[in-house]
Amino acid sequence: MSEDRFIEFNTVTKRFPLSGKESIAVLSDLDMRVGRGEFFTIVGASGSGKTTLLKLIAGILHPTGGTVLIGGEPVQRLRRDTGNVFQKPILLPWRDVLQNILLPVEIIRGDTTQVERDRAAELVAMMGLRGAEGLYPGQLSGGMQQRVSIARALILDPDILLLDEPFGSLDSITRERLNLLLLELWRKTGKTVVFVTHSISEAVLLSTKIAILSKAAGKIAKVLNIDPAEKGRGKEIFSSEYISRAVVDIRKQIKSVWAKELNGEIVEPTVYEKQPRKLLKGLKKHYEYLLIPAGIAFVLFIWSMIARLSGLPEYILPLPGTVFDRFLSALREGLIHSNMLVTAFESLSGFFIGSISAFIIGYALAKSKTVERIMSPYIVAMQAIPIVALAPLLIIWFGFGINTKIFIAALIIFFPILINSIVGIRSADSEIMELLTSLDAGPFKTFFKFELPSALPIIFGGLKVGITYSVIGAVVGEFLGASRGLGALVNMARASFDTALVFVAIILLGVLGILFFLIMSFLEYLLIGRHQRREE
Repeated sequence: MSEDRFIEFNTVTKRFPLSGKESIAVLSDLDMRVGRGEFFTIVGASGSGKTTLLKLIAGILHPTGGTVLIGGEPVQRLRRDTGNVFQKPILLPWRDVLQNILLPVEIIRGDTTQVERDRAAELVAMMGLRGAEGLYPGQLSGGMQQRVSIARALILDPDILLLDEPFGSLDSITRERLNLLLLELWRKTGKTVVFVTHSISEAVLLSTKIAILSKAAGKIAKVLNIDPAEKGRGKEIFSSEYISRAVVDIRKQIKSVWAKELNGEIVEPTVYEKQPRKLLKGLKKHYEYLLIPAGIAFVLFIWSMIARLSGLPEYILPLPGTVFDRFLSALREGLIHSNMLVTAFESLSGFFIGSISAFIIGYALAKSKTVERIMSPYIVAMQAIPIVALAPLLIIWFGFGINTKIFIAALIIFFPILINSIVGIRSADSEIMELLTSLDAGPFKTFFKFELPSALPIIFGGLKVGITYSVIGAVVGEFLGASRGLGALVNMARASFDTALVFVAIILLGVLGILFFLIMSFLEYLLIGRHQRREE
């Protein structure tokens, strides 16, 4: 294999199907040669097949006709010796800088070693990101995010670096800085780089060869050789006025500034606030929490005023003090703990069974249109039937035991969690899915590394609603027939006209719902909220 034929395209055609039997040719009889260690840039209009060409090299796509060879071997599957940098950084928002860089290692090798973590730290320094290792994507500028994506592409030390217009969305100054960084990386590592861009000046600055892709035929129209000695000097290649001396001077100034940053003089991110500002925010947040007891006191005051001014007897509308006294007496009688624990157990058991079932079915519906068409009518019909209409039938089938209450609780929370699971899984970023495809991540790793974490914020919305609904389901079952539980306590108090005890049971149900909601909110914070808090 000749060194100047490291990557070869031999009469490559790539067609994509349209409706029916029709298809469209993006590349047609394309021939191309890229030497080992070259910086090969492809320029062309939108839709000319530049991205398709990169995907053929990476093995993400396969040619309809012709052959793609790397090192003399045909590309028949996804290659792990290529590092891919996309038009957008495509960073996982719940992972910090180091974790994003190490993602390919975790997917391909399953775990990270100290050697790989040290390698990631070296890349962080090389990219001028020292001090930002623990930051999340939302805390980084666009240029910093793209530097992280380049470091991620280099973490496995690939032979080939593929870059698909990586700086197209950045401002001109940031783009110039990253151009110079990329050029320095190529000179240090000697990797084979295939770079796609719309910018001719960018191509002249970076490349050893520039291939002009013809849109009409999807072929290489011309390949221009760039003298490495002339790089960055504004050589007149496309016209005598191309790249003026002023542009060259600005590039030199930017390079001087960028060189300082590469030596570790990174500006401290503005996310770190000064202590007085953080203290004021903390005080404001605690001040808002004081509104909760103030609101409770206001409700008790209005309740007391209505009870006194209406003149209603205590067995119809008891005073707050009477309800509190009845709570204390019920506590001494042992009516509170035992009944509250029964309802809590039924609610939580139903919640776990219902939420797990809803998520599994929701995932299947989200991933398969066929499964969705088959199951959707039945799911919607079940949700349309009121639970109070189904509950007597369930008691006839399963009796008055605790299992019936658990089943009713699971049934009442099923639909909201199901819908949130479907929406959460379907909201997965297609560009991140493409990244994982390029890393050859299977369904299992794709689910745990991306689909589940990205869906969690939406799923937790359903879980927080569902865990409060589970209390309703348990109480509905207890109303219809139970000797224990807060629902049974309401029935018992109602039968004896003990209205104060009815109020006690109702208030305890509200407290139970709030407690469950707070627990679920805390779990949400532990799983997905910490990095969001840091971004704020």
